[in-house]
Amino acid sequence: MTFRFDPMDGPHAVDRTNGGYNMRRILALCLVAILCCFVAAGCSGESGFDKSDLKKRISEVLREDPELVLDVLRENNETVFRIAEQGMAVAQQRAMREQRMDMVKNPLQPELDMDRPVRGPEDAPITIVEYSDFQCPYCSDAARTVELLLQKHRGEVKLHFKHMPLSSHPMALPAARYFEAASLQDEEKAWSLYDTFFQEQDALKQGGEEWMKQQAADLGLDVEQLEKDAAGSVVNNRIKDDLREAKRLGISGTPHFIVGGVLLAGAQPLEEFTSVIELVKEHRAQQPAPQAEPAQKTDEGEGAQ
Repeated sequence: MTFRFDPMDGPHAVDRTNGGYNMRRILALCLVAILCCFVAAGCSGESGFDKSDLKKRISEVLREDPELVLDVLRENNETVFRIAEQGMAVAQQRAMREQRMDMVKNPLQPELDMDRPVRGPEDAPITIVEYSDFQCPYCSDAARTVELLLQKHRGEVKLHFKHMPLSSHPMALPAARYFEAASLQDEEKAWSLYDTFFQEQDALKQGGEEWMKQQAADLGLDVEQLEKDAAGSVVNNRIKDDLREAKRLGISGTPHFIVGGVLLAGAQPLEEFTSVIELVKEHRAQQPAPQAEPAQKTDEGEGAQ
């Protein structure tokens, strides 16, 4: 009876009547198995089998022949590397979850102006704040993902849009002004402009303000009033406030999102947004329900009717 090494399950006893494995090699393989189990468990050290006696015997072998384990690792380097990769991925996912849960418990607090356009029900429990640039191609990708997110979590999330027009994108600031100016007339039509600007970035870049005016006119907006509002102090102050807030929060590129207080950088896939939303819901579900306020007392000491 001897052993074989299964990279996924560790050492197994097998029948080898013709030999071929000596005890020292078996123990070295067992050491590799233990190391792989450490890594595959996310560096937790939980391998699922008792190693106390095995550890002692392996130590004795390695004292006598310290090169043995290196020989075994060289012969199985692809298997060991693959398992180590899997273990590192698990460890990274665990670290990311812990980091995000810490942010859920200590959320970022962007300012939310309810006079500005909101996409989704205003009473939705989870707020997404988007910091974006209408001419940024990554922001365009992210906008499509957010659209899917709002559909998938209908009623659970709402979107606030904030501006970070980059100086390298000449039409980003004018588009931001037109979006905010449109929202002063009609929020739904402003969101239609939002969709059009992101979906047709080439037309935005080539057509400039004349193209934006035509899109606004097609939606039935008052273009003359739109131009006045786009140059006005209300719109100007909104964009300045967004830029100041982004700097305060350490946001320096586009797109960025704050989802339930958790910062997400870049055009993340839908699964990443959903993962954060589930973390936020999980944390809130664990919080104690607020206690009801005691009944008001009358002058006679009885509860109010």
